[in-house]
Amino acid sequence: MIKIVAIYLRLSKDDCDKDDESNSISNQRSIIKKFISNDTELCGMTLTEFSDDGFTGTNFERPGVKRLLESVRKGEISCVLVKDFSRFGRNYLEVSKLIDLVFPYLDVRFVAVTDRYDSNNHKGTTADFDVAFRNLTNALYSRDISVKVKSAKRAKALKGMNINPFAPYGYKKSEADKHRLEIDEPAAEVIRRIFDMYSKGQKVIQIARVLNEESVLTPNEYKKKNGSNIKINSITGSLWTNYAIYKIINNEQYLGVCICNKKEKTAVGSKKTKSLPKEKWIQIQNAHPAIISKEIWDAVHSKKATVNFQNRKKPDSDKILFRRVICGYCGHVMKHKCYMSKRSNEEYRYFTCTTSGLTDNYNCSGKHFIAQTLEDAVKDAVKTRLLYLINLKKLCRAGEKSINKRTEVANKKVNLIDIEIDRLEANKLLIYDSHKRGSISVDIYLKKREEILASIKVKRLERTAVLSDSQQQNEMTNTAYQHLFKYEDYENDTDPSDKLVNLMVEAVYVFDSDRIEIKFKFADELNEIENQIKKLIR
Repeated sequence: MIKIVAIYLRLSKDDCDKDDESNSISNQRSIIKKFISNDTELCGMTLTEFSDDGFTGTNFERPGVKRLLESVRKGEISCVLVKDFSRFGRNYLEVSKLIDLVFPYLDVRFVAVTDRYDSNNHKGTTADFDVAFRNLTNALYSRDISVKVKSAKRAKALKGMNINPFAPYGYKKSEADKHRLEIDEPAAEVIRRIFDMYSKGQKVIQIARVLNEESVLTPNEYKKKNGSNIKINSITGSLWTNYAIYKIINNEQYLGVCICNKKEKTAVGSKKTKSLPKEKWIQIQNAHPAIISKEIWDAVHSKKATVNFQNRKKPDSDKILFRRVICGYCGHVMKHKCYMSKRSNEEYRYFTCTTSGLTDNYNCSGKHFIAQTLEDAVKDAVKTRLLYLINLKKLCRAGEKSINKRTEVANKKVNLIDIEIDRLEANKLLIYDSHKRGSISVDIYLKKREEILASIKVKRLERTAVLSDSQQQNEMTNTAYQHLFKYEDYENDTDPSDKLVNLMVEAVYVFDSDRIEIKFKFADELNEIENQIKKLIR
């Protein structure tokens, strides 16, 4: 095993705001390295560092810790060191699972320096209770902090202070007080124009088309132009849509109303949120300058048309190809619409791209593509793909035999290299003894020592290269099996189910009635694995 010691460092957002040197990245690093220098097992090993700066410890959705755990799973790490348990994480269940189950299973030593915990000294002893108690305390601390932060934010919101992370389109945060909103005139002019056009009888699709024709920046594009890191998805972020117009004319914040508490997190440390009912929102009147007057607001909302959804059915998210049918021209997700025919009382389903109604910059036709016809074509392609995956699994099994033989050869090479390294280490001790006895001079000793160390370094690099090549081949087949086993239960299906189609298909690009392109999940990765295995068994 390649002996690499991993140091993990973390600084939370709260730590960044505090003038607390004890938890700084540099101090954590210093404490851990001092421990390593005094540990006979660790002091001679290669060190690698993972860190997360400005991330909460209540979950493991952190880039640094993700890279660390991935290296642990690959067998690249023999020991993980942290300053204390809270730096590693404050989620009691996740931290306990890793320390009690995952790390021991993978034979990884875990050390929390200032908590005086070393897994080498506490395997199955009563110290495990102390560890569990510390982790539970860290979790409770996070919950307590979460409650206090929520209470502080709520108090600010009730005073009409903006607690949302971003200012709504049409406003900007005051430089003097980030909790106060000021009108952003260029964007506010667009909002006023939208309200004016709607009040004069123009439909939302007409308003969106005019703004697109005039190349008026959408809210997301405008934010990005002004320094925001917001991601714009495909064509949807660069086009004004019906939804974008509706969202603006229904936003009461343009009346000067501060609106907060529309969503809340499902759990401490979770990124998932749930929408709250309107009666739980915090709404404070006259909290910031209004962009739209009450008279214009009332005039617009008195003209709002009532959309009749009586004959329209909302597509099910588990339905076949849900949000996977893409317009091949503009890259926009095509609308899946369902109607019940009044004459035949039968369901009529189709896909259509709405971009053609918003702009002429693309070749979208706006035609209706019958859903059943498209789904049948995709199912036929899935049948063919399933046969390919079954054959690929057979190829992997054949390749596995070749890889096992190569692994045996690699292990023999590693054993020979280890013997050579042991011999060189023994020679290093012999020349040291000769130097101590006065048999050789200091200069000769140092010269021979450097030669031996150089040879050991070469052998270790050779060892790493042999193991790396062997590991890559094994990981290749493991990756293939991980994907292939997902479809194992469907291998005997003659008619692909909706579930299988959604499991296998990433996207369906529709150009015309006689031209569609299907993108299967992990296609490039599996094709590369297929090519590599074919090379191995030649």
